[in-house]
Amino acid sequence: MGVPLPHGEGASLGLMIDPEERGGYPAGVTAEALKEMLNAAPFVPFLVHLPDRPPMRIPHPDFAHLSPKGKTMHVWLENGEGFRVIDVALVTQLEPRAERRRSKKG
Repeated sequence: MGVPLPHGEGASLGLMIDPEERGGYPAGVTAEALKEMLNAAPFVPFLVHLPDRPPMRIPHPDFAHLSPKGKTMHVWLENGEGFRVIDVALVTQLEPRAERRRSKKG
């Protein structure tokens, strides 16, 4: 059975899952954890970590959409030129990335 992980900057969200239950991947993130991140108020940008590619940045909730059953997620690219479809079962970590606002020089 899984063990809950702490919430907070740099922490994984969701449950740690036995690697045998995840097709050999060491950790997993639940659809509920993704919903929590996407619906957070205020929203905090985050990275979606996958085992086979660089992390994908979610700068705003409009850039990601979780399917009704929570099995897949569409992530729009920041340049607006397309999207990726992610199998939620393969997401290994969600990493909050609180970004500092740039000060205006004038």
